[in-house]
Amino acid sequence: MRPAGGTSATWRAGLRPGWLRACRWSLAEEWGTGGGQGGDAYDQTDELRAIPAVGNHLREIAAIDENKIYVEAGFPSAATIPLFHQLYGDRLKIVQLVRHPILASASMTTHGWYSKTRADLREGVLLLPTDAGAFQKHYAQRWASLSRYEKCLFYWTEIHMYGIEMHWHYSNVPFLRVPGGVRLSLVQRG
Repeated sequence: MRPAGGTSATWRAGLRPGWLRACRWSLAEEWGTGGGQGGDAYDQTDELRAIPAVGNHLREIAAIDENKIYVEAGFPSAATIPLFHQLYGDRLKIVQLVRHPILASASMTTHGWYSKTRADLREGVLLLPTDAGAFQKHYAQRWASLSRYEKCLFYWTEIHMYGIEMHWHYSNVPFLRVPGGVRLSLVQRG
């Protein structure tokens, strides 16, 4: 359910530049380079709340009746898991939709990810091995020689490793990982 007067695109656009870096990677600077090092850094969400679009979005969510189900979807929502856990505690449930890495990376490549033409992605979405909190820092040495497709595979891996990390860190939160093919079969009607 979406709050009245709000859209995913509206509040997510307000997260740029650097939505993922602002949400996850900058928090990761508190505890190193990712990989389940834990600690209180996951709950240090003041930076995220300080982004005006995020604060507005949180107020829209708060206005929804507590008896209704609210769903936040899309790849930017992964970075907000620590914030939503802080806000909703045991009411939070996580579903990680996992597309096949080859198909997902091919799709990202055809949509111009890691190309010179997609400035909208460069500033706020694309991950680099030099980012604080990156799991695969070893790619930094040869990043310039990787194809766009290989960079998209890097992105896919970083996002899904983060999902695994969130499952590990928030082990008390119900977590369901759904492969892409299964997800499609769930919406088919008999």
